[in-house]
Amino acid sequence: MACLITAGRLVECKDAIGGVKRVYLMNFIEDFAFTLGTGATAFQVDNVPLGTEVFQYDLRPDLSGLTINVGADSATGTTSFEQVFAFTLQRVSIADAAQIEAMAQGQLIAFVLDNNDNVWCCGMRHGLDVTAGVVQTGATRTELTGIQLTLTGREPDSFLLLIPSSGVGETKYPFDNITDIGNITITVGT
Repeated sequence: MACLITAGRLVECKDAIGGVKRVYLMNFIEDFAFTLGTGATAFQVDNVPLGTEVFQYDLRPDLSGLTINVGADSATGTTSFEQVFAFTLQRVSIADAAQIEAMAQGQLIAFVLDNNDNVWCCGMRHGLDVTAGVVQTGATRTELTGIQLTLTGREPDSFLLLIPSSGVGETKYPFDNITDIGNITITVGT
């Protein structure tokens, strides 16, 4: 049997924190070039097409999260990993309407920056679709006025982490470890 585990795992320190700080969304690119390795180089993006643009969405604490569901069926011999990223954008503007429509009608790749400075890469092979969403005003003065969206994709890889090289404050962080970093433009929201 070729699918054999090769390592154990100790109990980790209690130094992680939940939640998501930011998401970078880009339009899906068929066959986006990346390589898989082992250890600290578990995932590397190479050969990024010239003019690749990612759109930065800053997120409020405690409102967004990523879940990866494992789906394996011994009868059919298949395994897939469902990536579900749910995020909330506070307030609503007229500019949001066109972006929400484009997200819902197209496919995306998401780079989810968590509160531990891990970058989770979602939809790399097959893209993410908007599978749920709501734009709301809230009923009371303390309820959310904003947008909640859920992006979902099914991938053959359990998860891919992009390893930033240096850290916050570096040029083009968290993409600063990408081979062709000069081909990426990060568009920050307004």
